[in-house]
Amino acid sequence: MKDKGRHPYLHMLLRYGLFAAGIVLVSVGLELFLRPNWIVPGGVQGLSIMLAYITEMHMGLFLFLLHLPFVLLTGVRRKDISAWMAWIGLLLLTFVTMLLHPVPPVTEHPLAASVAGGLMLGIGTGMMVKYGAHTDGVRETAVWLKKKTRLSTAELVTLIHIGILALAGFLFGWEQALYSIISYFLAYCSLQFMLRNHFDLMMVWIRTNHASAVKEKVSEAYGDQAVWVSSPAYSNTSPNELFLIIPRELMTRIQPVLSSADPEVSVIFTPIKPSEAAEYTRR
Repeated sequence: MKDKGRHPYLHMLLRYGLFAAGIVLVSVGLELFLRPNWIVPGGVQGLSIMLAYITEMHMGLFLFLLHLPFVLLTGVRRKDISAWMAWIGLLLLTFVTMLLHPVPPVTEHPLAASVAGGLMLGIGTGMMVKYGAHTDGVRETAVWLKKKTRLSTAELVTLIHIGILALAGFLFGWEQALYSIISYFLAYCSLQFMLRNHFDLMMVWIRTNHASAVKEKVSEAYGDQAVWVSSPAYSNTSPNELFLIIPRELMTRIQPVLSSADPEVSVIFTPIKPSEAAEYTRR
């Protein structure tokens, strides 16, 4: 993966292959482990499993319908390769889960299913995020709700997941909900492990003659994923200079957003540590 300059086509093939492998892992975890045992891992996947149980329809159909608004929103906001990858990921995820639907479950032991399914879901989702694109309906919903509450995005995401797991408890029983919690916890931990080096932070130094328009465009596109801070140098900052902290994954996506507000914008990216980001946001 590091030698992509010499072998760009090999790098691209490997990237898309790992993206596809992530989709397969998620589909197998859902259809061959979690859904047959009615174990809910939280998120849109958990809602899809519950709706499949209530309606006796394919889970893949609800995965598509529930993810669709967020994929459409991604296309409107980003207008780059990540938007196409989100579409491809959704279509492939729907297709593979429907393809696996008639296959008998690997195990009907709820503990084994929750462990294996949760790990597959977390690792597969991590591969989709790292090597392509994946829309997180829960996070997108939390970003939208944050505009109407005083809670942070992280707090809202946690509350949404707790609500989904509570619904699973009412629907399938509280003993079964314990297995759902195990699955959710393992999926979360394995996802964080997969993305441990993916969400490094970047300091963005922006020079623009349209500061208010730039701020408005960035806020519309990324919400609280992008944090405005004061000058890292503690000096008096020019009104034409803005400083922004973003996850590294947004580095290639933010330039078109900035250019849409100011075609002559100048941008410099600098990697920073989380501890440095915390220091800047306290100023």
